[in-house]
Amino acid sequence: MKGKTKKMKKAVEISISLIIVMSLVLGIFYTANIFAAPCEGTVTINSEEDPQPLAGPAVVDLGTAGDFAILAETTITNTVTDLTLITGDIGLSPGFRAAFTGFAYARDSSGQFSTSPYVVGRMYAANDAPPTPAKMTTAVGNMETAYTDAYTRDTAPVIVNEGGGHLGGLTLAPGLYKFDTAVDINTDLTLNGTGGSDDIWIFQVAGTLDIASAQHITLINGAEADNIFWAVTDVVTLGTTSVFEGNILAQTMIRILTGATLHGRALAQTQVTLDGNTVTVPPLAGNLPPVFGTPSPVNNSINQTKEFVWSIPINDTEGDLFNYNISCSNGNFTNVTVATNGTKTLSISGLEQSTTYTIWVNATDPAGSAEWTRAWYQFNTTDNFSPILGTPSPVNESINQSLALTWQIPISDPEGDLIDYNLSCSNGDFTNITGASNGTNSLSLSGLSYSTTYTVWVNATDAGSGGWTRAWYTFTTGTTPEGRPAVRHYAPTADPNGPYTGIINIPVQFDGSGSHVNFGEDAGTLIEYDWGFYDGDTLHNLGPTPTHTYTTAGTYTVTLRVLDSKDGIGIGKTTVTIKTTNTPPTTPTITGPTTGNINTDYSYTITATDPDNNNIRYVIDWNDGTTKTTSTFSASGTSYATTHKWKTNGVFTIKVNAEDSNGGISGTTTKQVTIGNAINPPVNGYLVDTNGDGILDSFHNNATGANTTAQKQTDGTYLIDTNGDGIWDNVYDPAKKTYTPYNGASAGTNWLLWAGIIAVISIVTGGLAMLMRRRKTLGYEYPAHERGKLK
Repeated sequence: MKGKTKKMKKAVEISISLIIVMSLVLGIFYTANIFAAPCEGTVTINSEEDPQPLAGPAVVDLGTAGDFAILAETTITNTVTDLTLITGDIGLSPGFRAAFTGFAYARDSSGQFSTSPYVVGRMYAANDAPPTPAKMTTAVGNMETAYTDAYTRDTAPVIVNEGGGHLGGLTLAPGLYKFDTAVDINTDLTLNGTGGSDDIWIFQVAGTLDIASAQHITLINGAEADNIFWAVTDVVTLGTTSVFEGNILAQTMIRILTGATLHGRALAQTQVTLDGNTVTVPPLAGNLPPVFGTPSPVNNSINQTKEFVWSIPINDTEGDLFNYNISCSNGNFTNVTVATNGTKTLSISGLEQSTTYTIWVNATDPAGSAEWTRAWYQFNTTDNFSPILGTPSPVNESINQSLALTWQIPISDPEGDLIDYNLSCSNGDFTNITGASNGTNSLSLSGLSYSTTYTVWVNATDAGSGGWTRAWYTFTTGTTPEGRPAVRHYAPTADPNGPYTGIINIPVQFDGSGSHVNFGEDAGTLIEYDWGFYDGDTLHNLGPTPTHTYTTAGTYTVTLRVLDSKDGIGIGKTTVTIKTTNTPPTTPTITGPTTGNINTDYSYTITATDPDNNNIRYVIDWNDGTTKTTSTFSASGTSYATTHKWKTNGVFTIKVNAEDSNGGISGTTTKQVTIGNAINPPVNGYLVDTNGDGILDSFHNNATGANTTAQKQTDGTYLIDTNGDGIWDNVYDPAKKTYTPYNGASAGTNWLLWAGIIAVISIVTGGLAMLMRRRKTLGYEYPAHERGKLK
């Protein structure tokens, strides 16, 4: 007992000593931290005097890296080229020229740099001709030195973790800001200067830097982008349409997302990616760049003509002479050097209808520091309008017209394009004119009948664009000379159907069977179908459903003139578009059930479209040995609904193709259908009646494809051996459609397993009993120390 007490006393003394030592260590550590590390959100002051107003740290020397708008070591990628405009040089080292992506660059004849329509400046790479490699090595070295300088600055005062790294909504004075976390700008950030041009901001970010979409950094009271430095260890991301200010010194990559603007420099030690952005090197203080006014037509204007003069006011604030360039995406451009303030113009011609064009403007003040302004503007040309029909003479639905007259109508094209037109009267008179100018066009009519209503069809097509206008007008002739109404007879209706499509050298099937006589006092019957296919052929009586083969691609006007037994004439028109090749329909979609039972109708819907707008039909293989189902031809995009029933259990794969009227066949769509007593997961398969006696005999496992044993019980349920190991695994109740694990007595060959288990247990038990009897018979005694354990 005394020994135990002595040991406890010694343990207590050791514990007290350890506590004292730990307290001393923690106290020293705590005191050191109080004096060595600034608290979050506070300013570290290394002087007992009152702190001076913040003016910011010393400027970061970019060296020759400051000559670049974008500088990277591996790649510079531009994904939306037409919307990107970089003002200033860009460079890669040790990356080669091929690592410039999306700039459509061209090498200068000197081989020392390249140029791009999206860069107002030069593009330098490590594999350009000397002295460029040395220039790029120096610039990259200066960039890395500038990053190290900016990121390791610790000159007091240091502002630590301002806003917890969330700078949105803050207004920050010049200073050195240090963050040991990621930094985000989720609302506008304001940098407020002291009124001078020497205010400096340095941001040290140990993590990522993100500005959210559509957010801005705003500079006030003399703050300048050239005096702002962001030293960031991780990825920098400028959100879509955001506006960012300052020089980004990134140890990894810089991502500038769609439509974002950077006033400053993107200097990355890995890569820079662009997506339709404006990147502008800040101008030097004291000499402002030229200023652009409002262009004419204004930005994003519409309905411009195919030829016009584009203009924009360009003025230099100090009145310096400047150089400017105006370029249109159609290839028209002008370069002018030593220009004075005023409105500058670019004559544009050769434009296409219904097209969006971009104009880039660059103006540079060469005095002193080459300040520049760059912007781009867009406009849309007008649609190519179809010809316009004026008021006919005689006017529509006029009456008491003579039996011979000249029918007239004004036809004009808004763009002044030449016009092809056709005038057709239901009495059979018609005229076709090609290459006509704007004006009044006429059709001479004769041989008309008394008290009859006639129809005149007008079709006018813009010969340049193919745009067309169609209309029809009626007039009625007067009564007989005796003043008695003539027997009234209405002209028949010619219905050529359409429009049609076809392939050269393959017959096109036409269908005018929808034509009909019109009921009057004496309707008559149709006796003649005259077709004109307008590819050099004339009208022929070919019946209601002729075919015609075209040998040249194009769009043709098709005319059907029908004649009735009372000499009434009706005329109808349509078009046929002939192509050189036929594009098959799209691969169809099929919707409908994937499981079911035998002898039950199931509904399926199939849809496809034809790129050539041909009629299409569907061919369906049900995979059960029955005849395939084929629909009738219908318009492209028309869905086809049908039903099918399977007479046997199993897994069937439906196959569907779409065929167009020109013989094009789509890809094949498949859909697997399980017919039988389907069982859903966890075991995916179905029960099958293999001999048709109404009792399910086996189970088909979808996962393995194997057929295993199933056995019907007296209660109507089925025992299922799902994996074929001779043991019942599951019970299926067809009445309740339920599926449960099998926990009952074994069936089938399962009794062998249980018999084996019982036999093993019996042998082991018997063996142990015999062993115990033998020990007792031999008088075996446990050793003394073992007997003690047994007490």
